[in-house]
Amino acid sequence: MLNGQVQPTPFISESFNQSFQQGLLGMAFDPDFANNHYVYFFAAMPGYKLEVFRYTDVGGVGVDRTVIVGGLQAGRLDFDGGGLTFGPDGLLYFGVGNLNGTKAEDVLTDAAGKIHRVYPDGTVPTDNPFYDGAGPNVDSIWARGFCNLYGLVFQPGTGRLWANASSPQTIQVFSVGPGDHGGWPLYNFVRPTGYLSPVYARGGGGHHHQSGDGRRLR
Repeated sequence: MLNGQVQPTPFISESFNQSFQQGLLGMAFDPDFANNHYVYFFAAMPGYKLEVFRYTDVGGVGVDRTVIVGGLQAGRLDFDGGGLTFGPDGLLYFGVGNLNGTKAEDVLTDAAGKIHRVYPDGTVPTDNPFYDGAGPNVDSIWARGFCNLYGLVFQPGTGRLWANASSPQTIQVFSVGPGDHGGWPLYNFVRPTGYLSPVYARGGGGHHHQSGDGRRLR
């Protein structure tokens, strides 16, 4: 759309998985868009694979499709995640969901239920909290323990990362730091010390703010 008018040529044309909560999940503009014209997308592709890919804007049309992160397992129904944003460090953050109850959110060798952090070309920073090089960990993991990460945004001025995550019982908002563990699938409402509690949660008996130990604050 330009100046309120739908353009005759779409910016991109892709075939996505389109059942339930699948399809095009997230979109982000490169921080240097004015110069490089890069636009990033996160989608559940045919064959049940999640993919982060990039197009270059040329006169309102996307060209030069480039896969940034590919081959991640998608769910067959929903909860694929989809949060996609750039951080103040210039790196790309994306959230992968729990992929239909795989219960792998606590496991560092599985991408599901995690916030990931990569360079804009898809390579992985060696200062990621679980980076182990040739070891078994998924090196792009930045934080873990979330059910369905459908929204990520950095707060201007503070650089805090805020994450929207849902589960079958709740919708929760977290303020996430590197290496944090949101508790899922081990915990959903009350979390013991050492796990990240949501700043705000709705569901499971209403909406509430929470203290640091996960107790409900009415």
